[in-house]
Amino acid sequence: MNDVINPFQITHPTAIQTSLLASALFSKFDPSGRWIAAGKQNGSVVIWDLDTKAPVRVLDGHVRGVTSVDWSRYGRYVLTSSKDWNVIVWDLAERLAGSSTRGGGAGGGGGGLQRMKTVRFDSSVMSASFHPRNSKIILVLLSTGELFITDLRREYRGRVELCDTLFQRELREREREREKLEEGEEGEGGGGGGGRQTPSSVPPPTSTSREAKRSPITVARFDISGRYVFAGTANGMLLVFNTRTKAMVGRHRVAGAGTMKSLDFTRNGRRLVTNSSDRTLRQFTIPNYQQTSSSSHTNNNTNSSSNSTPMLATATTAPNVNEQELEPTHRFNDPINKTAWHVMAYSPDGEWLAGGGSFV
Repeated sequence: MNDVINPFQITHPTAIQTSLLASALFSKFDPSGRWIAAGKQNGSVVIWDLDTKAPVRVLDGHVRGVTSVDWSRYGRYVLTSSKDWNVIVWDLAERLAGSSTRGGGAGGGGGGLQRMKTVRFDSSVMSASFHPRNSKIILVLLSTGELFITDLRREYRGRVELCDTLFQRELREREREREKLEEGEEGEGGGGGGGRQTPSSVPPPTSTSREAKRSPITVARFDISGRYVFAGTANGMLLVFNTRTKAMVGRHRVAGAGTMKSLDFTRNGRRLVTNSSDRTLRQFTIPNYQQTSSSSHTNNNTNSSSNSTPMLATATTAPNVNEQELEPTHRFNDPINKTAWHVMAYSPDGEWLAGGGSFV
């Protein structure tokens, strides 16, 4: 029988060892743990070397505050997003080898070579992340709640919006019912000669499009394998999309969650934790979407014969969606102080979950 681990005997740092004066909004380690990218309010991103505790590169490409930073799988590329509506992919292969020259703009000592690709969207970008296994595929979330997969490969270049296809289907069905009801009452009024439509006889437009607004997506991430995209919405829904087919394969309601704020996965990809506006961390066991994905892929191939370039995921591409309500295996909250969690992370083995908050 295994002994119970005593958390008070685990060695851990008890003091801050080093501070980097970066004036940053946030930061992120590269996969090797040697470099750290720090995003700033002035639109620049500083790359720090943790061995020398010195900045080795400054990426000047945005004109407004940086909203997210991500590293590619092997640390060669950096992905930055900003409130200036742009997403930039930076190639750091040559500079991080040993040069500490400032650059990144057009005149910054080879900065033009560093900025590999700039993608512009229609509103400010909340977050952008690389695919875990392919740095040519990026996931972009806009401040309007729209979510896009952007493929930078030459043969597949384009962007596809990921949206709640079941909501679209329900909205279309309700709109058709309303139109039929209006046509029927018009026929009755015309046949009677003196019949007139009363304002109460025809359902107002507010019963469909104006009331049934799509809930915006507030957070999105690739899973560990990169096969699926998990997205949380403002009304406590968890949407799951197949990365390859762009079809929705899961639509789960999380009871009492409220607005989704962040997501994280264990390294083996079997568990998921959500942080929501009700100040509770919820851990779930991820369902198996293999069967749903294969059905969606078959239907997507059938539809592609009539439309060779489908650029928007629609209800016709995902008829089979897992809609079971997810029941959390654990809930974590602060019942005394009602602390709101700002960040959370799993330990490398997935046995520990850390949550960070602030007392106001």
